[in-house]
Amino acid sequence: MIKNPEIAVVLPVYNAQNFLKEAIDSVLQQTFKNFELIIINDGSTDSSESIILGYKDHRIKYRKQENTGIGGALRTGCELAQAKYIARMDADDICLPNRFELQKAYLDNNPNTVLVSNAVLYINESGNLIGRSFPYTSSFAIKKKLKYGSPICHPSVMMRKTAYELAGGYIDLELLEDLHLWIKLSKHGDFYNISSPLLKYRILSNSISRSITISQFNLLINFLNNMHKDSHEMKSNIVEFNKMYLLAKKENKSLLNRDSITSTSNEAILSSKTEHKLYKVLTSLKLSETRIQFIMCNLKNMFTYIQNK
Repeated sequence: MIKNPEIAVVLPVYNAQNFLKEAIDSVLQQTFKNFELIIINDGSTDSSESIILGYKDHRIKYRKQENTGIGGALRTGCELAQAKYIARMDADDICLPNRFELQKAYLDNNPNTVLVSNAVLYINESGNLIGRSFPYTSSFAIKKKLKYGSPICHPSVMMRKTAYELAGGYIDLELLEDLHLWIKLSKHGDFYNISSPLLKYRILSNSISRSITISQFNLLINFLNNMHKDSHEMKSNIVEFNKMYLLAKKENKSLLNRDSITSTSNEAILSSKTEHKLYKVLTSLKLSETRIQFIMCNLKNMFTYIQNK
């Protein structure tokens, strides 16, 4: 066990044997070394535990528990965290080597920021690159977007533990446990997305967010934005939210991909030259920087983006 870690990395695991080793390796190989890796085995029935126990790194803190769901596993991990910053990681994703170094530096240099995330590279189940994200970077734009969905990639987050505790932490939602936390956390400071990709985010065919329609997903978001306002009814609201989600999931058999992913073989190309031209046009229209950012992020997510000079 490491003494006085500066970052606590919380990694929940549930039947993740196919990708778990690659995820753990990407954390242990970070350029920034002073962290603890808290792995919560949330009742896995596959070989996940044997993979975890195969590591002898002193920075790993392992806890096994009965299956509680993602919210319960994350809450356990964050309660065990001994560091100033809490970093999130999922068992099927891959950290780029300098992720922790860059995120910590930003939080160190911006004391009013309580959460930092970043752009991600989308990969498929085989690890092949299939696209990337272009997130909002300004705190104002990110917080405004929270009313309609999460502009923050959950497994790429690093946040201040003090702010996390003030916000009340994770709760037991079947879906959108992250968005609920961001809504509460947004009242305690600024958010920021680093524009460079620092995580490979794996798109899985069995993702739970794909089992409901967009209209049902939007209904859940609207409910979520209101459920936290009355703390006296929070428990009943959580139960009602989970019932709504499970009913929507049961009603839909088709898989739906909500992520803005493009295929380089099938989609149109937006080059960096074109991006600069579009930015100049939008600037000439005297739009606000937030509005320009909103338009540019949506345009870049609609197209495959390439770098050229």
